[in-house]
Amino acid sequence: MVLKAVDKKDKNTGKNLYLAILTYTLVNTIRYRLKMNGIHHDWKNIVRLMNTQKVETVTMKQRDGKQVYIRVCSKHTIGVQEIYTYSYEV
Repeated sequence: MVLKAVDKKDKNTGKNLYLAILTYTLVNTIRYRLKMNGIHHDWKNIVRLMNTQKVETVTMKQRDGKQVYIRVCSKHTIGVQEIYTYSYEV
């Protein structure tokens, strides 16, 4: 993790630092849980696998002129299912 010098005048420094630490902790917790279950992917590979699942929005117009939106997720692969299963186990 790369840390850069902090400007004391920046009002968002505390928020940005908190968000960075939270993100770092979340990523490492997910990777730790995956490793405990035999999945030893780096973060780039996890993101690549998760990006294979897509969400599509279908828009239809009803007879009364109102729009209806339906959101559908694509079917996930075995690798994505493993990540879902093992990263959320308690």
